[in-house]
Amino acid sequence: MSGEVLANDLRDRMGPTLVISAVLAGLAAFAISIAAGLGDSLDAMTDAFPEAVNAFIGADAPGGYVVSEVFELIAPLALVAFAVTAGSAVIAGEEQRGTMSMLIAQPLSRSRVLTAKAFSVFITLAFAVVAIWSAISITVSIVDIELGVSDTTAASVHLLALAVFFSSVALAVGAATGGTNLALGIAGGLAAVSYLVKSMLPLAGLDSWAQLSPWYYYSGGNPLVEGINYGHIAVLVTLTAIALLVAYRTFRSRDLKG
Repeated sequence: MSGEVLANDLRDRMGPTLVISAVLAGLAAFAISIAAGLGDSLDAMTDAFPEAVNAFIGADAPGGYVVSEVFELIAPLALVAFAVTAGSAVIAGEEQRGTMSMLIAQPLSRSRVLTAKAFSVFITLAFAVVAIWSAISITVSIVDIELGVSDTTAASVHLLALAVFFSSVALAVGAATGGTNLALGIAGGLAAVSYLVKSMLPLAGLDSWAQLSPWYYYSGGNPLVEGINYGHIAVLVTLTAIALLVAYRTFRSRDLKG
């Protein structure tokens, strides 16, 4: 039965997942092509910038500034927005549609329902990340740019860990309250505020405080250059586990709507 719940959820998410995957893959491929075509011009421009500015915009990343923007701005912001939307609807959406009572009336525990639905979100996020990784890898094999498969893989692993965390926060709020809008607001607000914390505090010389942000563990170790930071991945996985634990405990004990 939990397999049926998972399969049904994946079917429901097929359309949005294909759309976001295609859009992000297309944007990534386009950006890499632009970076390759304007490589010398971009290098000359960033060489004139102060070192602190280049560090902030990621000009030292493999492939340069444009590649850095794909992984620092375009892909993470879009994927986190998708993750928060999906996570907030996975439980609370069922309640607001009035279908939760039918689902939990089946011979299936609430924990198994939650597990199946969480996995459906995680699988769709993994699909989107693989689409981005594939688009970049294929484009890099065609154009002339200094970006290795290992660089892209490391950044993609961190991207998936970040998206899974924020989807888990949204899921936890939705499981605890049954409110889709509340889950969207809290998880989306956390994503936005923590992004600003990670981006802005280092400019004020408050680098250590930036480590309070989940975004720091996504890109603070510069995975495009340094590879996968297993310590940072462990932090994101731990935070995800805490969010899921909250989801399980609240979902099992709460009076459900719908």
